Amino acid sequence: MPDRSSLYDDSDRVRLTPLGQSNPKMPGSAAHKRFSLYRDGDTIRQCLERGVRRDDVLWDLRHKFIILEANR
Repeated sequence: MPDRSSLYDDSDRVRLTPLGQSNPKMPGSAAHKRFSLYRDGDTIRQCLERGVRRDDVLWDLRHKFIILEANR
């Protein structure tokens, strides 16, 4: 599991992919809106530039809402 600092170091080399078809966050919440900013195959940097927070990425990884893969 990456830690917060590795999200800075690897933000261009790691793709973030949401798992499942639906947004697992409470509709209408800020977390729901930020989760909808994930796009399949975008890098961490691209997601962060859209407004996803690093803490969101760590939480969603721990709860298996997303996976990280090496960028090809």
